[in-house]
Amino acid sequence: MLPFQLNYVFTCNKCHDKSVDHIVKSKSTFLQACITTLGNLMYRNPGKRFYCKDKDVVPFIAEHWEQLMPNRQQSLNWPTHIYRALTTESVFSSETEGEETFYSLAEEDLAQINPLRSTTEKMEGNPSKGGKPPNKK
Repeated sequence: MLPFQLNYVFTCNKCHDKSVDHIVKSKSTFLQACITTLGNLMYRNPGKRFYCKDKDVVPFIAEHWEQLMPNRQQSLNWPTHIYRALTTESVFSSETEGEETFYSLAEEDLAQINPLRSTTEKMEGNPSKGGKPPNKK
């Protein structure tokens, strides 16, 4: 699993029927793949916030396709889906320099990235249904 990955369901050993921690990967959306990718890029490059879709985001997803998009074939037009996810969701910020657009997570606190949070709303402390936001320390 990659850091900041969203496409899984975790059951702790206290809740699991066999008393073991259990992780089940689920099918990922392009939105989730973009969030995971930008989270990783931001974590690996402290101080750098914005990334180019073609030079940074698409190559990262291509390199980690099996982890980000399990059981999904890579179609020829999959980068188009990445562009759509980055430009239609409020979880991202963008900046344009010349003819290139650069993308970032709207929320800079990477600790806020987890599968309990709704990924279709801005990551600003709103817990997903039934979940609690992580404690900030």
